[in-house]
Amino acid sequence: MLGRIQAGRRDLGSGFALAPRLVVTAHHVVRGRSAEQLSFAPVTGDPVRVGTVSADERTDIAVLELVEDALVTLAVGQAFGDAAWTVGSRPQGNDPRLSGTVTDVRRVIVNSRGHQVVVLQLHVHEALGDYSGYSGSPVQLRPTGAVVGVLVEQVHLRLRPGPSGDRTASSVLYAVPIDHVLEKVDLQSHRISFAPVRPPESGPYPPAQLPHARVWNVPARNPHFTGRNGLLQSLVK
Repeated sequence: MLGRIQAGRRDLGSGFALAPRLVVTAHHVVRGRSAEQLSFAPVTGDPVRVGTVSADERTDIAVLELVEDALVTLAVGQAFGDAAWTVGSRPQGNDPRLSGTVTDVRRVIVNSRGHQVVVLQLHVHEALGDYSGYSGSPVQLRPTGAVVGVLVEQVHLRLRPGPSGDRTASSVLYAVPIDHVLEKVDLQSHRISFAPVRPPESGPYPPAQLPHARVWNVPARNPHFTGRNGLLQSLVK
């Protein structure tokens, strides 16, 4: 489920639910805020209070634990080159849906906080000049809707700022891959949905044959649990 991260009545940025009580956003959206100040406002329904915040400044990811369940969650998928993507968040009432293609699934950059990280490089079709407010949004594959990344950064044009000092964003956006987010999630405690992997060479799904997500929930005392890497490998087989 898509939603907005709020502090009181102030809108801070985008977020989305991966599990009934698990919301993901960008760290810079909630930087300097305590859990008690935050809530998740889904696109439908009332805001839900945040219980705890787990943040990683290096990758610019924050995981929020809710005190109540969110109604709808999104499924996790796997990005591939030239895949079509969309971002459905709407920071302001008349802001458009973003769309584009994945141009690099493992781009190494130095992010805005000076950390070397691996990101998804995205080409965006909608030329807005500034994508503030979209941070923390899920990057979803089309047409399946599977989440493959978290939008965290825009790349500015290599032009000198104008008299106001404002810089114009280019058509390149960066997102943290969703598998990096899962490394920060307790998979034994949260019910995460995983969309089936679709090889890029097989083409798009026919409208009548869209896949259904599988739900994976590891019991608290599972003797066969082999760790996150083993679990993720098994999900894509």
